[in-house]
Amino acid sequence: MQNHAKRRLSGIQAGRGIAALMVVLTHSVVHPFPRIFEAVHLLGLYGVTLFFVISGYIMVVSTGYGAFRPIIFVRNRLRRIVPLYWTVIFITAFLSLTLPQIFRSTEFSLPLIIKSLLFIPYYSPDDGTITPFVKLGWTLNFEMFFYLCFAATCAFAAKTRAILLSIVFLGLVVLGLSVESDNVYFKFYTRIDILGFVSGVWLAVLAREIQSLAKSHLVIVGVASLVVGIGILVLNSLFPKHPLVQVGLVAICAMQVAFLAEAPRFGWSIPRLLEIAGDASYSIYLFHMFGVGIGTVILFKVFPDLPVLGVAMSTILGTFIGLIVYYLWEAPVDKWLRQFTTR
Repeated sequence: MQNHAKRRLSGIQAGRGIAALMVVLTHSVVHPFPRIFEAVHLLGLYGVTLFFVISGYIMVVSTGYGAFRPIIFVRNRLRRIVPLYWTVIFITAFLSLTLPQIFRSTEFSLPLIIKSLLFIPYYSPDDGTITPFVKLGWTLNFEMFFYLCFAATCAFAAKTRAILLSIVFLGLVVLGLSVESDNVYFKFYTRIDILGFVSGVWLAVLAREIQSLAKSHLVIVGVASLVVGIGILVLNSLFPKHPLVQVGLVAICAMQVAFLAEAPRFGWSIPRLLEIAGDASYSIYLFHMFGVGIGTVILFKVFPDLPVLGVAMSTILGTFIGLIVYYLWEAPVDKWLRQFTTR
């Protein structure tokens, strides 16, 4: 049973790697060529949704299927999320003061930095979107909200927890689709994106009850995710940003997480590079834009007539910087914090 769980997590780590690389690739295209944002927006949204589904899945696996201690849970989540996120905020704040010319829109603002550090959503003065000082942090605002809701259900068994979270999150989404409001908290926490967390929670609950899928069932799940993916591409081309597009992405990512969790059990090898990217996915996600920015400068100065090569180089640079941050900062700090909090 323990080996089975390890194999599941091997596939899940690969999923994290895929999610991180999709976000890096999206920004490698959008940063130098902002006019084609809509064409690749779905790719980045897919990566983020995959992260959310995996997060819901891992929270159940890490806390078990019964009640858990909320203080320990919250401590572990803060230890995992805060150090690296605050690091990138402080670095970005320092650079925005000393080298403001390297940023397109980010400007130093102490009140907004403090809100970002505390995971408080707000309307960005740059473009009116609900994004923090480090724009990639909008997903972490969702993560923290999910963690708090998850911790609030600590006294219940996993299945009951999944039901309660489903009621709350589905209720919020329905409310958001039914009521018009410019309140930043209402606007943010009623987005369809939050359904990814719930689907991940249910996947982990069902994985325990079903134990394992038959190989034929797993193939059907994988093929179905591709078919739905084609349908979502068509729908998005006809009706961009339609609510069903995000719902479809949640369904696709849920099917793919189920596939990745079970695939190693049948001897289907998980590429080691994807597992490594999965281990470093948080660092890659938060720090890849530094590599993408450097790659964009090189693209326009060295490869102006070879955009594909430039995008590939930006993707590699962004991923490489994330890996460096993981091995030199994230992993050592996390190890030290684990030892310190344990003591």
